[in-house]
Amino acid sequence: MKNIDVETMDNYSIIHLSGQFTGGAETDELVNEFDKVTNLKNPRLIVDFSNTSYMSSIVIGLLVKTHAKFNEADGTLILCSLNTTLRNVLKMTKVDTVLYIVDSLEQAKEKIEF
Repeated sequence: MKNIDVETMDNYSIIHLSGQFTGGAETDELVNEFDKVTNLKNPRLIVDFSNTSYMSSIVIGLLVKTHAKFNEADGTLILCSLNTTLRNVLKMTKVDTVLYIVDSLEQAKEKIEF
């Protein structure tokens, strides 16, 4: 089963994640996909966690780092559809105060298409 599926829209991309992200090869692939979008002018990305059951602290750090790169590039990074456990981990680490998180993919699309 593929852990990462990238969907390219007209003016933004969506990365759909599935399974667990423990810091192995799947995380390396995620870094590559983030870098591809980050290098675009005014990058705009939605990361869909609807089928993700676990992410390590490595991935949390990667999300914060990617968020900072997007800010520098006047881009937009939106996370969506995190399950309760993932959402609570981001809340306990206070990362939810830095990252832009919405409940659903539909909400993320509305926000990114402005």
